[in-house]
Amino acid sequence: LVIKMDDFMSVCRKGWLIDDRRMDIDNWKGVIVTVLGEFNKGKTYVLNQLIGTSLPSGVNIRTEGLSFKRMKLARKEVCLLDTAGAGSPVRSVTPSQLQQKKAMEKFLRDVVFECADVFLYVINDISAEEQIHLHSLALSLEQSNKDDKRIIVIHNLRERVTLDEMNEARQKIVDMYVSSHAYVFTPEDVTDDASGDRRAIDVLYGLKECRLAKYQTHVFIGKDGSPAGELNPWVFSKVRQTLSNVSARQEYRIQEKVLHSFSMMLPKYIEG
Repeated sequence: LVIKMDDFMSVCRKGWLIDDRRMDIDNWKGVIVTVLGEFNKGKTYVLNQLIGTSLPSGVNIRTEGLSFKRMKLARKEVCLLDTAGAGSPVRSVTPSQLQQKKAMEKFLRDVVFECADVFLYVINDISAEEQIHLHSLALSLEQSNKDDKRIIVIHNLRERVTLDEMNEARQKIVDMYVSSHAYVFTPEDVTDDASGDRRAIDVLYGLKECRLAKYQTHVFIGKDGSPAGELNPWVFSKVRQTLSNVSARQEYRIQEKVLHSFSMMLPKYIEG
């Protein structure tokens, strides 16, 4: 299921195209998982590793609006909700286009917030803007009493090749969070879904007693095929296993749920 969203003016002129060909979407059930992250941070790579597909990736490949894919992860049915990456360039650098771009990204975040059970947030070396977004997301969950939702932050340190580079980059991020006394950094034994082998990976957990950190789990991957990325399969197995332990709040009809969110939120963004 794909909802192609150009801009807010297009929904007024011709509407947004919903492509649900050959899909029986009436009875979709399960956990809704969304993949967040700025443009070209590695969202497609992460999705490929999680679901075992070969979606195209690269600087010029973009998700159009909202897209949904139903699948099974760790023997549990989930619906992946993907969005256009934040920070992708506009077609024309005009005040109107830039304003619409900013509003569209905010609109997508609002729709995703209402629909998703789990937020997978793909980042590289964390930026101040990403820190603010994570804080804002956790704060919104806390203020909405959505304690059953989860945020899994995947630090895609794809520029790191050696173990020393990986350890240094990871430790810098860990120190940043642990210093707040709201997180704990710990090794965890994980079984690889494919091979059955067990390895220890490093996981950063938000403490349950901390009102905002409690929603977050952070994991780390390095460059695929390099020493820094040796534990990537176990990290993705950890993510899949975490998703399998999340319960959906209710059975859902995905198209109705999203369109209901649209009908509630669009008037806030469109005047006249």
